[in-house]
Amino acid sequence: MCELHFCSSTSEENALNVCPDRTVRRLQSIMKLMRLHRQKSWKVNLPNISIRSFETIGTGRWLDDEVINYFVTKWCSKSQTALGLNTFFACKFLFEGSSCISANSVEHLTSEHESRVQKWCLAAKKAQNLSSWESVFIPINESNSHWYSACINFRLQRVEIYDSLREVYLKSRENPVPLRKNTKTMLVLMWLTEILGRMRGEEVWLRNNPYTTWQFDPHAKVPFQSNNFDCGVHTLWHPNMSLSWECLDFGGDMSGKRLRLAQEMLEDTQHGRLNIPVPPSSGKIQLYSSAPSRSQSRRRTRNQTPHSFTTTGNDSDAAALSRRRRRQRGEASTANAGGYESKKISEDDETKQDDGKDSEDTS
Repeated sequence: MCELHFCSSTSEENALNVCPDRTVRRLQSIMKLMRLHRQKSWKVNLPNISIRSFETIGTGRWLDDEVINYFVTKWCSKSQTALGLNTFFACKFLFEGSSCISANSVEHLTSEHESRVQKWCLAAKKAQNLSSWESVFIPINESNSHWYSACINFRLQRVEIYDSLREVYLKSRENPVPLRKNTKTMLVLMWLTEILGRMRGEEVWLRNNPYTTWQFDPHAKVPFQSNNFDCGVHTLWHPNMSLSWECLDFGGDMSGKRLRLAQEMLEDTQHGRLNIPVPPSSGKIQLYSSAPSRSQSRRRTRNQTPHSFTTTGNDSDAAALSRRRRRQRGEASTANAGGYESKKISEDDETKQDDGKDSEDTS
């Protein structure tokens, strides 16, 4: 029996990254089986997450805004020190239009904009059940093709922009400050910081203030992505720069972190108790040979850990159960001489079995 446990630490994630092929197979197994388990409970437990959005956590996929918003809200709420704003905030207040390419000019922002920002942030604070906060995290979706983020930290008095694209970082560092990619974005973030300061009861004066003690980095150095689709996963780990949950140090392969995201979401949807087969080195998935009765399912569930996904190594138990059923029906035992062949059973048949009415297994 093989168990796949929830990755609760960086060391476990790094261990998964050392063997990316096996990690990828595990992640593919989860995605394949979740397509077979489109249960109503998914939407009941996570009303803002669809199966289609969950599948973007799979390897080689670009995370969509539902996944980003889910984990930003959850993790910032868990921290009790960070306010997480959703992916629509930036295009609503910081940029001109939904593409998030050209930052708003501070001169064009009015008291009405400030009032709307305050209402948005108060709603986020209430949704995350925060009594106070020390930092604000803002995910940004550029042209619907790239994720990066900004963080305002009142405790450290820092405003930073995190972008995992190596070429953006290197090119911008070579240019003078006025010509850097995120300079205009930093100006509107200063405006936002002043508003947030007033919400905290602090007087924060950043614009046109050469004596401020705050520090600004429009291109803070973070680990770089090694492909064109892991930007969203990197963005979800950027809050750790300020929250200090763990050292932000990871390699180019993000399979381990994708697996952690998938498992955490499965746990939240109560799908963590599903039997998720982990494929062998061949990559082929072996499903259960026979559907267990409800009482057997309950016994097996009690023996499982809450964060584990279980797969069978052989079909001996299922074969023995099948032979017992045939003997009870008085059938010839020779029917099992050719070995046991994998079966699938319908929900109707399973119900009949639980009522004491045997039925034939169907392929």
